[in-house]
Amino acid sequence: MSHRGLSFRPLLLLAVIFATACGSDECPSARLESLLVSGYRSNQVHRFDLCGVALSDLDDGGRISGAQATAVGPDGLLYVVSEENGRILRYRADTLSFVDTWFDLSENPSALGGIARPVALVFGREGSAYIGGFDSGRVARVSRDGTVDRVYDLAGRGLRGLDAGMTFHPDGRLLVPAYTSGAIYAVDVTTGDISRFAENIEGLSEPRVIVFDADRQQLWVSNEGSGLVLGLGLDGQPTGVSIPLPSATGLALDNGDLLATNDRNNTVVRYSASGEVKEVVVSPGGAVQGAVFLTVLASP
Repeated sequence: MSHRGLSFRPLLLLAVIFATACGSDECPSARLESLLVSGYRSNQVHRFDLCGVALSDLDDGGRISGAQATAVGPDGLLYVVSEENGRILRYRADTLSFVDTWFDLSENPSALGGIARPVALVFGREGSAYIGGFDSGRVARVSRDGTVDRVYDLAGRGLRGLDAGMTFHPDGRLLVPAYTSGAIYAVDVTTGDISRFAENIEGLSEPRVIVFDADRQQLWVSNEGSGLVLGLGLDGQPTGVSIPLPSATGLALDNGDLLATNDRNNTVVRYSASGEVKEVVVSPGGAVQGAVFLTVLASP
């Protein structure tokens, strides 16, 4: 079970969404992309098409325990963070076949510079992987050959509960959600300077994932605690736009739209750029349990 507590807010909003958005005859896309949904409690990364039809599960070898962030690297491989067994797994992004276990902290706890319970992984402009750990509050920078060449200690600056949805600001800083601290931190990955990008904002409570909109002028933050997907400007201040979504967790962009999920009902809802509901892509009741992260994966 996830280390994060489940909230028990009324599900009236989701009921309204289902009633008004489900059952649409229009498929949003005939494109070849697919949607990956990390199921923390189902210990799997589930794959859907963008109409919500279940395609396959990523791993049939029982390697994943507590699925978290997924990302395609500059080498064309799909990286999967498996929190509960401390693994970073790699798969081919085209065939989705298993390649190798890049890191296994159960065998070598110090392999990622002291990171404990890895949850986050994002790639920088230079091609390095940045991997963050929930319990340790640290981010390790890992070169393409698997060498850890720098560790950023955010816990030393007050961060508690580093969560899965890190991303890079257009100015090059790494933005890191702090679940327990209820804040977003910024790391200058060149100088190592660490600062608070957003804090003491109404609705910023137990943040999980950060994504930028298609124009890179606004960022969206999913907040499990407040049940809001909150819009922030490039300066970290509220834009005045928010989306109610109980127990909000994963976010992703698709063709200018925002996809959002939660770990209560395991739905995926499509929103317009202004935050209006367009449709329910993945309905509740399927194989996904504890949806925490979304990735739109390009198909060959």
